[in-house]
Amino acid sequence: MKSGSLNVDGKNVTGGSFVIDMTTIKDAGGSAKLEGHLNSEDFFSTAKFPTSTFVITKITGKGASVTVAGNLTIKGITQPLSFPATVAVNADGTVSALAGKITVDRTKYDIRYGSKSFFESIGDKAIDDNFELAVKLVAAK
Repeated sequence: MKSGSLNVDGKNVTGGSFVIDMTTIKDAGGSAKLEGHLNSEDFFSTAKFPTSTFVITKITGKGASVTVAGNLTIKGITQPLSFPATVAVNADGTVSALAGKITVDRTKYDIRYGSKSFFESIGDKAIDDNFELAVKLVAAK
């Protein structure tokens, strides 16, 4: 995460945005080759697009369980998406957690490498079109 903010009204998060530093993508297995490929033109083109953004447009539900809707921009392409999240707002207005899992269809952001949707003959070398982001934000007042 590079930066971000959340808007809070009483005990409810009402909006916000965050910027993701795409140059910090890491492979959990530590593969420098995979990390290099993810940064390349085949995937996130981090030399041209070093950041991605998510802008919250609507939060539905009250209390801890909400649905967050917003616009995700990757590689300069903006698409709407929503995800379930858990929110904890403290008495002083700080947010101790906004957590959720976001499923992203990479093909909507012109990330076609290894996609069966675009290369039918790829067979068992296909890479899933969806990837998942686990998000946990902690915000101070």
